[in-house]
Amino acid sequence: MRWPLIGRDAELRFVAETLSERSTGGVVIVGPAGVGKTRLAVEVSQLAAARGYGVAWARATRAAASIPLGAFAPLLPAAQPFPEGVELLAHARQALAERAAGRRLVLCVDDGQLLDDGSAALVHQLVAAGEAFATVTVRHGQPVPDALLALWKDELCALLEVEGLSREEVRDLLAAVLGGPVDGASVRTMWELTRGNALFLRELVRHGVDSGLLTDAGGVWRWRGQVEAGTRLAELVDLRVERVDPGARALLELVAVGGPLELALLGTDAPGTREGLDALERAELVERRSDGRRRFVDIGHPLHGEAVRARLTPTRLEAVHAHLADAVEAWGARRSGDLLRVATWRLRSGAIEDGALFTRAALRALAASDPALAERLARVAVQAGAGFHAELALGRALAASGRGLEAERLLADLAAQASDDPSRAAVALGRARNLFW
Repeated sequence: MRWPLIGRDAELRFVAETLSERSTGGVVIVGPAGVGKTRLAVEVSQLAAARGYGVAWARATRAAASIPLGAFAPLLPAAQPFPEGVELLAHARQALAERAAGRRLVLCVDDGQLLDDGSAALVHQLVAAGEAFATVTVRHGQPVPDALLALWKDELCALLEVEGLSREEVRDLLAAVLGGPVDGASVRTMWELTRGNALFLRELVRHGVDSGLLTDAGGVWRWRGQVEAGTRLAELVDLRVERVDPGARALLELVAVGGPLELALLGTDAPGTREGLDALERAELVERRSDGRRRFVDIGHPLHGEAVRARLTPTRLEAVHAHLADAVEAWGARRSGDLLRVATWRLRSGAIEDGALFTRAALRALAASDPALAERLARVAVQAGAGFHAELALGRALAASGRGLEAERLLADLAAQASDDPSRAAVALGRARNLFW
């Protein structure tokens, strides 16, 4: 079924006017889950592209939130050597400017409440410097990073609150989707149940058609049978997930936990993988998109991802994380965020034996100005017996987190260990101490 955009003319006109005026740095679209924020952002991006602007998309996810600049990793080229701190943000800004190729950059960020602090700071810098017009969707009632909150608190961006569709708009939308009018009682029932939530309505219509409850009777669509008052969107999403073929479900779990994922990581040459992806696309549980020559697969809607993850047992979740880490390593772990992705997935899978991996990842997290993640990874590296360099990374992470006394004690112990060896280890220790004191 094709779902047109109905009932959002005023919102789309507001964003289009803001884009034309150039006096505001963007629009933050706020609303409950499923109300149509992402669809509105897609329409804005298409409008911007038609006007000749450079458009870039960043989709924040829970998986990417644990990685500095994780939401922007698909947009950024690998950098050698890896830049650190402020240089990392400057590198990201330059990369996005190059993507725009001299055109005005329209940056679309979906589910902004899930952005890591570095990604949120990048969006804020781009807007504050006038380097991008940002269209950011945020789920109502969810905490957001301070840098993102500043976009509308400091009036850099306009705030647009999106509400559910009216009964009349639901009637028009149903008629457009089903290809014919819907009787008044059915419209009233579906509107009262969904309160105009576009995703809820979509799931309800799909459920009704698939189960034979919503049928065409003489040119007029009618809902036959009882729609339980206790039915909720999550229950309908669960029904969709339950119907997925077991082979396709394994793919869906990978995407829900690790997405967006490059298509190659799913092993599309393996028997049944392409068919499974095709089935998931037809069910609108996943979607594909391209960025130049790179092709990605992502979850169709965040609520679908939440429903899938909620059904995973701890054992299955560990297996999914291990599979994702194996796939990235087999593919070469060539992208700038791959080291942290692999280390984080290994940690969550319970595979904590590779102290060298966690040490390198801790140093990468430090370079990306994420001392909390660096500390977690460094502690695992120390426990795995990675030795001096792991402890040095831990000391640096503690110092960067403002825990100077702990860091001082640890670095003093390391200095004593290195006193008999004026090698690069002692030199590295001195550099670390000079950095923080």
